[in-house]
Amino acid sequence: MKKDEIFFNVGESAKKLGMSRDILLKELEDGKIKGNRRGQRIKFTQADIDEYKENQRIDKSIETESYAFKHLEV
Repeated sequence: MKKDEIFFNVGESAKKLGMSRDILLKELEDGKIKGNRRGQRIKFTQADIDEYKENQRIDKSIETESYAFKHLEV
């Protein structure tokens, strides 16, 4: 973590990801996104948000590929 990194609160991060605060906190609890605890608050860096988006993109492509393989006619 760099000293000059900008931190976003839960509301700002959820907005950047296009989800509700509750879903973001559930994703954090499930270990799908990294967060930084600052006292009683949870903060996210842009790197955390970008990493989560990339992982979601990869997960979606794997699901699409497995769906296509299951439904191929042989």
